Amino acid sequence: MVVGHSRSLQSSSAITMSGVQHYRARWTIPISQPPIAGGSIAIANGRIQELGESRQQPDAIDLGDVAILPGLVNAHAHLDLPTLPQIEADASFTRWLSHVVAWRRSASNSLVRSTIETGLAEVVQSGTTLVGDITTSSSADELLAASGIGSLRFREVLGLSPARYEPLWNTAGETLGGPDTSLSLHAPFSTSRELYRRVNADSFSHPIATHWMETREEREFLRSGRGPIHDFLDSVGAIHGLSPAELPCEDWSDYLDGPGNVRWILVHGNYISHAEITRLASPPFRERVAGVVYCPRTHARFRHAPHPFEQLMEAGIPVALGTDSRASSPNLSLFDEGRFLAEIARDLDPRKILAMMTLHGARVLGREATCGALETGKSADLTIVKLPVDSRDDPAASVLHPDAQVVGTMVGGNWRWKRNGFAEHA
Repeated sequence: MVVGHSRSLQSSSAITMSGVQHYRARWTIPISQPPIAGGSIAIANGRIQELGESRQQPDAIDLGDVAILPGLVNAHAHLDLPTLPQIEADASFTRWLSHVVAWRRSASNSLVRSTIETGLAEVVQSGTTLVGDITTSSSADELLAASGIGSLRFREVLGLSPARYEPLWNTAGETLGGPDTSLSLHAPFSTSRELYRRVNADSFSHPIATHWMETREEREFLRSGRGPIHDFLDSVGAIHGLSPAELPCEDWSDYLDGPGNVRWILVHGNYISHAEITRLASPPFRERVAGVVYCPRTHARFRHAPHPFEQLMEAGIPVALGTDSRASSPNLSLFDEGRFLAEIARDLDPRKILAMMTLHGARVLGREATCGALETGKSADLTIVKLPVDSRDDPAASVLHPDAQVVGTMVGGNWRWKRNGFAEHA
């Protein structure tokens, strides 16, 4: 049962370590430096005290034929969206969106809560220690706190007319200011330029998220005001009575620029052009863009054109990985997301993929100072991956092998989850 899942996660968080604990593994992969064969890690007071070779720590607990990685970072998720079996496999984006809207309007609070519990179980059991969650439910705050993993919760606001967006804006404003709470403006096609102007004129301690250039249909609507997105918005009454000045446009200055201190997380970015990458990598946008979040399996589900993630990284723009939601992806496993990317981009250096799964995600979410790499002083957030029997000398490729599996998740020096049979003495 879903509720039982939640209790098991809470009970596992009671497994703590006193004093200094040493672990050794076949590989330790810090991400910010080369992998260490036979490496060890020392943990004290929830933080990484030291990295080294296992012979330097003969009393270290041997975790076996595994790799120790920084905790995985899921930079974009919707914990409150379930699998929707009624959506056709080949459904268009607007058809898919109509199902999502219908579910949100009909779902009870208890159903939303159980959906979040199920999603969190998948997140923790796939080695994720930090998640960027787009939320419309207060249940997410309570459940994320109980899970013991790190989070940045983005309160979503959308609407093209004041009657629609002002209540959501006011509600979101009441929750901002906390250490783990930020804001999400849904997307340029669905959210008033007035709200983007407000955000860009203000200052925020955390980055702000927005879905960005996700589909061809969105680009068409922003450019011409026509197409399937227009028809969808019209069908739900979102654009009735709006003047031309209130409709979305393709001018970036209205969405990303302004006098305030804002860092934008651009979610998806499937249709950012080469010229726009150059523009994003140049002032003033470079200072205002925290990075892009790429969701490979959702991208594949909608058969989008090839994603420009390599060009973005070459331009110096961090690209993190996210799972999106179970309404568009098989599950919320960031580990599976990385393996899928390795499968479809076989020429891509696996070390880059691991960085997208860890350090880049921490950087995009503004948490690079505390997590994302195995470094002295950072939080002891670890993902333990059992390596395949035929693992190679390349540890990054071995971690992403189809037969590798996550067997442990540690946050702040505490085990949040361990697979049955793994390191019972740890």
